Amino acid sequence: MTPAHLTLIILILTNACIAINCKSKSQLNKAYEGFSKNFYDKITKNKRNIGNGKFGMVYEIDWPIKDQNEQNKTKWLTKNCVIKGPNIQNDQVEDLETYVKLQEMNELLKWEIDFFQKLPEEARLNFPEFIDCYYDRDVNYYFVMEKFDFSLDEFVKVVKENKQSQATKAKFSDLPVGAKFLYLKSMMENVLAIHKQGRLHNDIKPENFVGMTNDIKTRLIDFGLASFIDDLGSGTPCYYHPLKLQYHWYRHVSHNEEKMLNLKNQILKNDQRRFDVWSLGLTFIILVDPDLLDLIKKTPTDAEDIKKRLNPLFDKINSEEWIKDNKLDLCTSKVPFFKVCLKDIILEMVNKKEQNVKGDLEALLKKMDDIYKQNSNVIESGRVKYEHFDLFQSLEKILTQGKGSRYEYLIPLI
Repeated sequence: MTPAHLTLIILILTNACIAINCKSKSQLNKAYEGFSKNFYDKITKNKRNIGNGKFGMVYEIDWPIKDQNEQNKTKWLTKNCVIKGPNIQNDQVEDLETYVKLQEMNELLKWEIDFFQKLPEEARLNFPEFIDCYYDRDVNYYFVMEKFDFSLDEFVKVVKENKQSQATKAKFSDLPVGAKFLYLKSMMENVLAIHKQGRLHNDIKPENFVGMTNDIKTRLIDFGLASFIDDLGSGTPCYYHPLKLQYHWYRHVSHNEEKMLNLKNQILKNDQRRFDVWSLGLTFIILVDPDLLDLIKKTPTDAEDIKKRLNPLFDKINSEEWIKDNKLDLCTSKVPFFKVCLKDIILEMVNKKEQNVKGDLEALLKKMDDIYKQNSNVIESGRVKYEHFDLFQSLEKILTQGKGSRYEYLIPLI
């Protein structure tokens, strides 16, 4: 049995109790018959491919939304959305491996649809709006959600672009400290919302937070790799907590089953939410200082080197110079030993003694609230300045390149 077969079996068993509610072709046509006849054929023809990855495909489309007026008459509006689905169709299946891959994609899509459909109302503001889902005659699943202007990874791209072209486009570190604070707080709320659903995201990184150019509120996306809290999922290795990276090293690189199982037992005894918290802290650090991305991307030579390779990162973010340069010194008080600063929150999330990293984001958000109370004028001033901020002018170029091209990095593929 190949790893692909094993992965598929695990996904199918995990999803065995999932009961998602998606429309068939005929149901989709009936639901939108007031907008268009043969709606399924119309969207199949008009959806625009804007991205293709290992586990899926993303399309852009103008999706109809019903609007009921006071006279209870239906008016159809359209909303610019994205559709996420498999990048293989049944007529492209030529061998068993391709079939297994297609089924794996559909199981991941069903898992993501299930997450959206079970979200309680109070959690929905932390994620893109889920519009609808459907399946075709080959039982391939698709779901529709709202589109955002950019992913936070664009802040990282700007720094690289500035170096290559000697440009001086604004970057995350140029934002007022109040705006940085509000960004981190919003990202923490996003991750807490998925933890409250009993799941780990497992792939926290800049690409998986999206936003609008005139608003600091972020949304968390891409739940294909999410897992229940007592499960060790996969994700993007350079953002892994060191213990999680060691576990995957023993499992996939050195194939040391004894060490893998011992470490797994150790991990499962503790709060695995800390893995998402670590990745979130690292994500914010990379937004503030994208040059540090090269440090975390450095390939370890062995399991022990996984921790050692991060020493330069810890030296950097613990230095007073780095804190001062990046304006992370908002505090609850000026009294030493009693004050809690923004830098302390970050260092709690990404701690050299990784066992000290806690998974309780609610406790960290209470500290953020305390910082806000003592610095509300500065923080709200940062919000106002952000609204008038020329958001790293590179966006202006991206947003005017025409339909399709502006969304290529928006929705990371499953």
